[in-house]
Amino acid sequence: MKYNVYFPTPLEEIADIYDDNMDVCVEFNGRTYTFLIVTIKNLKSSAWLNPKGYVVPSDPFLIVEAFKKDIIEDLLNELFKDVRLLEIYGSDIE
Repeated sequence: MKYNVYFPTPLEEIADIYDDNMDVCVEFNGRTYTFLIVTIKNLKSSAWLNPKGYVVPSDPFLIVEAFKKDIIEDLLNELFKDVRLLEIYGSDIE
């Protein structure tokens, strides 16, 4: 599948590639999808965990170990194996 990826925040500007979250935008078939991607370490942070020790359900997000270009590309390639997942994990921007 051919798609274009762009990062609203360049990867080089992330202070800690192991503890952050960000949007990643993908253009595919004339539509643009935005995916929220979080790192494992960031997911464990107080921003995501509620005081009772679990992550409160919210919009779907994708999880990576680190914000490295090759990891994100691999993740997106897996996602595009089933394009129905675009609707589950991605917000369509019109």
